[in-house]
Amino acid sequence: MRLTIEGASREFENKLLSLLAEHRSELAVTVETAWDAARAVTFLSTLNPTARDFARRIVDAGGHLDAAVLRSEFDGGLRGPTVALTNALKRGIKHGWWPEGTEAPITVVYGGSLTDGWRQASAYELTADDLNVFREAFARLDAAPARLNWDDDAPSALPADWANHDTPRVLPHDAEPEPGGDS
Repeated sequence: MRLTIEGASREFENKLLSLLAEHRSELAVTVETAWDAARAVTFLSTLNPTARDFARRIVDAGGHLDAAVLRSEFDGGLRGPTVALTNALKRGIKHGWWPEGTEAPITVVYGGSLTDGWRQASAYELTADDLNVFREAFARLDAAPARLNWDDDAPSALPADWANHDTPRVLPHDAEPEPGGDS
């Protein structure tokens, strides 16, 4: 059974939750935590460019990439991209984009023994299912129209010849504001 309730009042919500709590022993509630293409697109879209590039390299490598390779490609180290991945997962849970319990799509593989006090990451990987989902997500993102880059000067809403245009001005071009007036 699947229930979707939209626009319910707070009173209705409280009554429904009370009813569910009353019959908890009879119910089995499951939440879908698997990654799908829509979730993956959202996840990737919220990453900064470095973290998105990090994820893309793992996907392009077939779902498993040695950390040494990544370290050589990311001058600032791997902490930045991996923290961004963790934060994106938490942000998605907070905003309800995916449910609590959704596992990180990219996981770390540690080298060394369990008795070592500190173990360095030896690789990063995705499961086979997640790999296919994230391949599709990157394909969707790549096919989407590019966003305009506003790093340069943004285009003006005024006509190119606005200075010579017959547009009324607040002050004539040679007028000086009066002392004590708004400027």
